[in-house]
Amino acid sequence: DLDARGEWLADPKEDEPLRWSRMYARLKEWYGQHGHCDVPVGHPQFPELGSWVAEQRDRVRRGSISPVRALKLENLGFMRRGAVDHAWDTVLRRLESFRAAEGHCDVPLHYGADPRLGLWLHQQRQYALAGLLQPQQVAALERLGAIPCPTAEGEVRRASL
Repeated sequence: DLDARGEWLADPKEDEPLRWSRMYARLKEWYGQHGHCDVPVGHPQFPELGSWVAEQRDRVRRGSISPVRALKLENLGFMRRGAVDHAWDTVLRRLESFRAAEGHCDVPLHYGADPRLGLWLHQQRQYALAGLLQPQQVAALERLGAIPCPTAEGEVRRASL
């Protein structure tokens, strides 16, 4: 049954595997529309989905989720997602656009067309040197040539364009 907003009403008699599959399908639909899995708890259109996502994140943190379910969620980018990761990915896409237009990632610190991009990149380089970035973030910046890539000999090189 649907409520007035078109959201599925929770059925206390619905078995857990069926509910999980139904909610996962809704999350895939959300991801297709929004490009991320950050469904806010209490979202006016999807209140049940936001709570379910929060519950799954908690299960992942506790290690109480089945490997099959964890893999399904991971395939959507669920495990590493969060508001901070989504914001980081958004700025990374702006850096990718800069690189596509300019052929490099040497964004001026005070770049007029995108004033915060240069500062963001400067900060990411500092965080990378300090070991504060997630491995996938380092890999994304290395792939673009925005930070040096370590070689087998311990030297560094820029990723080729």
